[in-house]
Amino acid sequence: MTSCHTNYIRKVYEDFHKHFDTYGEVRNLPTRAFFYGLDYNEEILVTIGQGKTVIIKYLNKTEPDELGMRLVFFELNGQMRSVPVRDRKLKIEAVIHQKAERSNEIGAPLQGNLSRILVKEGDSLEENAPFIYH
Repeated sequence: MTSCHTNYIRKVYEDFHKHFDTYGEVRNLPTRAFFYGLDYNEEILVTIGQGKTVIIKYLNKTEPDELGMRLVFFELNGQMRSVPVRDRKLKIEAVIHQKAERSNEIGAPLQGNLSRILVKEGDSLEENAPFIYH
């Protein structure tokens, strides 16, 4: 096998796992519903296990809010449900507050404004010592 084939196989494998991590198990969805979604009032049967089939009926969706989120309404085995879904077709330029993700970042439990920073770069901190004032 050439390195080109090996790279292609690796890419397919990585793409599959990225999709699986994002969307979970989708192989039980009918192909048309998977690629194009459902039409209003369209109903599908999805087998989720041996002897376990659910009925999904798409009902409606709301207009997007300022963050590009819509509420999607559907029936699952006759029970009405709704889920918030981001409309990725929209170009929304909303300010979304970044969360602390790395060990060198500090997260805030609440949104707010800082009025004064009590330390400078290079200062050492003692445990439980204040370093900001709000």
